[in-house]
Amino acid sequence: MGHLNLDIYVKADTIPRPDESIDAYETYMGGGGSAANFSVAVARLGLGSRFLGSVGNDQFSDMLIKELESEGVDVRFIKKVSHERTGMVIVIVGLDGSRRMIRYPGANLGLTPDDITKEVIDGSSHVHVALG
Repeated sequence: MGHLNLDIYVKADTIPRPDESIDAYETYMGGGGSAANFSVAVARLGLGSRFLGSVGNDQFSDMLIKELESEGVDVRFIKKVSHERTGMVIVIVGLDGSRRMIRYPGANLGLTPDDITKEVIDGSSHVHVALG
């Protein structure tokens, strides 16, 4: 349980200075968040995996949920909140591999202790919590 974000990776030769525009040589957009990544890794090992988290009711949430489903993750416990957008992280990767991140937690902050029900954890042998 934890964060599910839209990750946008941009690889560039340099980091732009204020008010400067530069070209990227590679980009990636897809699901992220350490808890979501862990759920996918567990599913890829052939183990049962379910995810508890919170997303916005926007164009990105369905994409991220479908991505988790395609990896074999049980997504029944992902809640959509209408008052916030799906979390997002913009990652700028330099030539040396160093990363600079800008995080927008958004709907991730909508996950509450009340969301952790018996049904969510019933039958689990491990609960992984990653918030942040």
